[in-house]
Amino acid sequence: CPLCGPSRASLVRGQYAHALDHRTNNSGKAAYTRGFKGDYLSFRQQGFADDDFGRWMQDAGYHTVFVGKYINGPLTENARLHKGWDDFYHSRHGIYYGTPRFTNRFEINGSHENLPEGVYRTHAEGLDAARLIRRQAKNNQPLFLYFAPYGPHSATDASGGMVDEKFRKYWPNIKLPKGESYNEFHNSDKPPAYSQIPLMDSGTRTRIQLLYRQRMLATKSVDVAVGRILRALEETGRLQNTYLIVTSDNGFLMGHHRMMAKGISLTQATNVPMFVSGPGIPQNRVAGHLTAHIDIAPTLLDLAEIGRAHV
Repeated sequence: CPLCGPSRASLVRGQYAHALDHRTNNSGKAAYTRGFKGDYLSFRQQGFADDDFGRWMQDAGYHTVFVGKYINGPLTENARLHKGWDDFYHSRHGIYYGTPRFTNRFEINGSHENLPEGVYRTHAEGLDAARLIRRQAKNNQPLFLYFAPYGPHSATDASGGMVDEKFRKYWPNIKLPKGESYNEFHNSDKPPAYSQIPLMDSGTRTRIQLLYRQRMLATKSVDVAVGRILRALEETGRLQNTYLIVTSDNGFLMGHHRMMAKGISLTQATNVPMFVSGPGIPQNRVAGHLTAHIDIAPTLLDLAEIGRAHV
């Protein structure tokens, strides 16, 4: 499902959203959810937060680390550390500066904190992930890290925007790749919900171009964070024996078919890239077979040699 909440739920549980009864990003009280639920609270109440692939990997003897965004919805004051995660650093809300978090960095059962003023969210998450890898360097226990940065994602100017201050002057002339479907002139072959959307005016096209640059700059911060993680793995002697999987929770239309959206059944929203490297993985090979987020958890269990008993 090309929505972040259901997609992430499917990833951590290895089940489709309808099997989890987790189909939206919200509690189900809003009219547009049509009664479906999909927030963090409902996910936790059903027991999924204490029984996801972190728990399964922990049961297999792995030290488990989570850093970033978990499931949509606020962590309330009665939040607690989830079973299955030895280190749990959950960044909350859709903001990049002054981000509230729930971590067990200072208290064994976890506590609430806010990032210091001026500290960019993805920067802090990358540092945390690398530090936790290095902390385990003297431990022979295998390591499982789920790194889930929020960016690139929209954010209001009031929250500091989505771009790290040090990158805001980068790539002033970067251009959005448009392709044939950009502001599609003939779209009568689409269902009415799509074909009746008007052509984008110049103001909308300008906003999309601005958003594209912001998203690329936010991705730059993710790239830096991944670099920190790779260096930490290399310095601790783990890199050559580590499988790396890089993917996203959903795609996003940026002017494709006259839209700026996700959560719809079009290729740009439903298809996301996936990169895999590790022992025995051939270089530069492109695989064309169909996979989904539900495949990640059982694949990790197979790699950990504990089979598919949990899913």
